[in-house]
Amino acid sequence: MKPLTSHFKAEAGAVDSVLDGFVFRERESAEASELREKLSAAGFKFNSLNPKPRKSRFLAADSSFAVKELRYHALWAAHAAALHALYDGSMHHDALVGHGALPYTGLLYSSYVVAGEFIPYSDLDVRGNSIRVEFEFDSLMKALGELDSEGLKPDFILVDGSLYTNLRNLEGRESVYEEHARASASFRRVLASGRVVGMVEDSHATDLSRELGFNFTNMLLFDLSLKPGEYVVDLRDGISICYVKLPPKRLPYLAAGESRPLTVRWEFNYPGFEGDLDLLAGVWLREDDLLHPQLYPVRIADYLTRGIRVSGLLDRVAAERNLELRHRELREA
Repeated sequence: MKPLTSHFKAEAGAVDSVLDGFVFRERESAEASELREKLSAAGFKFNSLNPKPRKSRFLAADSSFAVKELRYHALWAAHAAALHALYDGSMHHDALVGHGALPYTGLLYSSYVVAGEFIPYSDLDVRGNSIRVEFEFDSLMKALGELDSEGLKPDFILVDGSLYTNLRNLEGRESVYEEHARASASFRRVLASGRVVGMVEDSHATDLSRELGFNFTNMLLFDLSLKPGEYVVDLRDGISICYVKLPPKRLPYLAAGESRPLTVRWEFNYPGFEGDLDLLAGVWLREDDLLHPQLYPVRIADYLTRGIRVSGLLDRVAAERNLELRHRELREA
């Protein structure tokens, strides 16, 4: 050990040796042909994608959520944003950015804010997630009603995240808290409202990969095994989980002029979705602003949630109501 002084710093050599110890060899250790054989033996069918965009109306929603733990109180706040967009095949001025063009028109949004206190002060992580899910899907249904009053009916409801994971978390676990039951009911109302598509931004599930004897994620498994323009379907509890390797698309800002293939996880709550998968892939290929696993309406709904910093709302409540901070915050202040 060494004497402690104000000049403390980590040893540079030690840090470098730790960084040099990382090795990523999954792509070298797994042959695509071997993976395809194992997937076929497990019952997976390799399907060909046929992207065909057509005029479609979308409604998407997302939410942000924050918790503030005080000495005697625990507060939460949420902000949800819903976005309506009509894809019609033509390019339109991007009203949000103020320049450029995008293949959507009729952009409409709604914004909802809510806040409350955890009573009792316990199990905040689990209950917080249930509150967020309930509020996000209730906001989606409220936006659906607003569109209906204007004579607009979306062809697709786009959800940020996994339908199957939400279903498993809400239906597969028991809870003594009322927030859980309300979230489950809200999610069920959304699933019953029409054609719902879950678009997963990041998936780290490893169950399928491990069943085949590997230790990497399902997404890497299918990124290695699928050819561009192929997809497989994993049907679970009525949810069709599709792993799709989207082909390269035009991206003018890249030197090459087009992107690399992108593997995504999209989920459908109804059978006979294959034609809609082709439609969504075709719409995705028309979006030339960004390489991202979600369609524009989902991405923009997420962006709109950042217009209100919900953690700041809770800071304001704590300050204005003279609520006492935890000792940790007092030390760090």
